[in-house]
Amino acid sequence: IERMFRKIQPHGLVRIGDRPSDEKLSELIQSVDVVFMPYLRGWNSGFAMLVCACGTRLLCSDLPMFRELEETVGAPWVYVFDHKAADLYHELAAAIARIQQDNPRPCDQARLERFLDANSFERVAWRHADLYSALLARRQIPSFWG
Repeated sequence: IERMFRKIQPHGLVRIGDRPSDEKLSELIQSVDVVFMPYLRGWNSGFAMLVCACGTRLLCSDLPMFRELEETVGAPWVYVFDHKAADLYHELAAAIARIQQDNPRPCDQARLERFLDANSFERVAWRHADLYSALLARRQIPSFWG
């Protein structure tokens, strides 16, 4: 991947080398066409959620968390590439070609907004609280307090 990055003109690639402020990070994400996330492993990606919230497209490794996001949100927002492909250059070139062909339509924007609303921190916290309350009410798990 690094060899491929070196082929990109310096003005065409923005690399985040340090942890910018939330405002600066949001500005950076919104200033690019695609955020490339070449993770080799992962379990959760709040960064992917931030990119989606900024309305920027994602190109991600073929990991379960990104496949799930691709299945839920889909094109033109999330694209997955085979990070274990024998010809990684060809794999990434094909992914970029798909991204360039897709332009967000109003229905795509609405789907993304529904996803973000359903997965906001507040909504997720309420769902967890409801789950634990239901489990405690059914006494399927012992209460920590007695």
